[in-house]
Amino acid sequence: MNYLQQYINYFKNPSKTDLSNFSSEMQEALREEQADFESDGMTFDVEPVKIKETREEKKKHICHHYTGSFIYGFIKDGIFHDIPGDLTSKSERKANEDGTYTFYEDKVTGKIIAMSETLAGNSIGSVGKNKKGLWIVLFIIFVGIYWWIK
Repeated sequence: MNYLQQYINYFKNPSKTDLSNFSSEMQEALREEQADFESDGMTFDVEPVKIKETREEKKKHICHHYTGSFIYGFIKDGIFHDIPGDLTSKSERKANEDGTYTFYEDKVTGKIIAMSETLAGNSIGSVGKNKKGLWIVLFIIFVGIYWWIK
């Protein structure tokens, strides 16, 4: 399943894009993001140019990485801008960013629960935090208190 293409298609034509592979939380977040662009009179414009897709198994989810070159920006009043938020950045529509889009698929539900990208550093959703670090900190505090009392 090409989750990147579904994501891109959603911003091009939200009413005709099937998001059933995305969790309800992700669907809501995408709707909010689309509404923000729409309220500003913009269309988010991202297109993969040369992409390599890889799949990485984790304990609770599967990471789908799409790495390569992208045309990345937005369109306002028919003009392509490669720097979102900067209307003075009118430019030719060409590959202007290298990076990775990662979609996190929950192994239990089979739905996309989060997405992150390195082009602008955006992310939607959460894959949860590893609590191993918290336990290490608590252990160190406990040992410190034990040695202090002793």
